[in-house]
Amino acid sequence: MRCMSGRVARRAPQADATGEKVLPAPVSADPPELVEAPPPPDPVPMPPPYHHETKSERVAHVLGPRRPKVHKDELPCQQDKVEADLDQVRDVYLKFQYADGPPADRPAGTAADEARARDLAIAAVISARAQLANGPFNNRGALPASISSRCAHARTEDARGDFIFQDGLGELTEGRPGDPLRLFRVGEDTMDNLPGPSLVRSLALMAASTIKLQGGVCEKFSSLVLGMLSTAAPAGTVACKVAWSGDHHFVVLRIGTSQWWVADPWPHNAFVLPWRLNCFKRSDIVAHTQMEVVSPVEKAYGVVFDEDQIEHSYQAAVRTLRYTRNDAEFAKNWTQRHNLKTRVIQADDPNDPPDDYDFSQHDDGHTVILAAADTLWG
Repeated sequence: MRCMSGRVARRAPQADATGEKVLPAPVSADPPELVEAPPPPDPVPMPPPYHHETKSERVAHVLGPRRPKVHKDELPCQQDKVEADLDQVRDVYLKFQYADGPPADRPAGTAADEARARDLAIAAVISARAQLANGPFNNRGALPASISSRCAHARTEDARGDFIFQDGLGELTEGRPGDPLRLFRVGEDTMDNLPGPSLVRSLALMAASTIKLQGGVCEKFSSLVLGMLSTAAPAGTVACKVAWSGDHHFVVLRIGTSQWWVADPWPHNAFVLPWRLNCFKRSDIVAHTQMEVVSPVEKAYGVVFDEDQIEHSYQAAVRTLRYTRNDAEFAKNWTQRHNLKTRVIQADDPNDPPDDYDFSQHDDGHTVILAAADTLWG
């Protein structure tokens, strides 16, 4: 402490039990060690029932059940986290919006937010790959034979996934197996409604058909990843399914102040990295669907499916769409070995490096992380 004169006050010597004077211990000038803050708790997904609001063709919300309004709802209502419904309110869980062009660019944020976004993207890629044993249907060039041999009729299988998708939207023109709503569990304990062909319904169907086929094309992979994030991302996460001008879809996400991180399980070697290091540039994005997580949900997209009816739809697809002798490959079969920007990989042909190329050299554990290698499927 200091005296009024501004001089440092010195503590007088104290006497111990024997009467001897003992000098006080010196006071350290070093600042105290800071205790690292514990990581935030894992998000608690909100259970059914869910309610779906289609605001327009481009805007949709997923909400919880009606509940009485209380005084503390005033601010969340202003923040669009709670919506009035008759004389009650509903909590907003997920917010979706489709827009042309890319999402707004973002600089790097705090180290903590960057680490959280990076780790979430890694978890999303690894979790998606675990459900994709048959690999990418239209990216099989140079894919290890141990993976490509799992699905000899990739093109037909992808068409069967489209069949399930169109079945759930009521868009089938041939072989329609029944009412589209049979694929969903609509009821008091699940969903009290599900609007017809809509943004959320389309995303959920694309994800569900991808899980059923255990493979698909890039747009279906990105729908699966976005759906997984709807169940596992912390509140405040923003994720976008983006459409690249050269015919590719993938997901970017951010948390808090972070920049965009790429979560794309479709390349053979799937790197999680900041968007500026990704080979599919932000400036080439033609459209995106944004999802804001207000509260994560137990069921992807807040959509509850009847799994037996999904199987029924797949069997109808098998009867309708037979294998042919030339259905092993798409007209455009990619050889996308990775998603690293050209200047990052430094190879003669960055899209098809030598067989013995060491991808681990790019895994620095911080800004570029190999989340899933070319043999990690299922």
